[in-house]
Amino acid sequence: MVIPAQFSNAGWFSEGVAAVQGVTTPTPRKGARKQSRGGWTDYLFPEFPTPGKRPALVPGKWGYIDHGGAFVVKPQYDGALSFAEGLAAVKIGSQWGYIDHSGVLVIPAHFSNAESFAEGLAAAWEGNAWGYIDRTGKFSIPPQFEQARPFSDGVAAVRKGGKWGLWTRPGRS
Repeated sequence: MVIPAQFSNAGWFSEGVAAVQGVTTPTPRKGARKQSRGGWTDYLFPEFPTPGKRPALVPGKWGYIDHGGAFVVKPQYDGALSFAEGLAAVKIGSQWGYIDHSGVLVIPAHFSNAESFAEGLAAAWEGNAWGYIDRTGKFSIPPQFEQARPFSDGVAAVRKGGKWGLWTRPGRS
């Protein structure tokens, strides 16, 4: 085991960092750097390069920090997802939109919920259903699903009418 079991909850590793909750011991390994945010603690391990930006919480707001822990997009959002395909979903008030790496809002915040991009599309909630938007914020697949998973190899798992199925990307048969 690389990191001994010592946390009450843990997130996925992404770009060399993982969010953990309920730290009960000191930093788990020599050389790791500890950062706490909103009840979670990030451990940055030197053997995992961290070239990208990742969300970080300061009292009440989310922003993005670089691999050194410095804010590169100031804390101003009510929610934030990790960058994927150059865009990150951010929550402004009760609505979600997308920013680019410089922090510019490139897709206006008007979705009730949003997910990260995968294969050029992102699941977004509008009205009372999930659909898939492209990088301009327009729906490529109109809202019609109760649940929508990310695309992988050209297909996405979706739930419609209480049943799960696979949906193909537009233009693919």
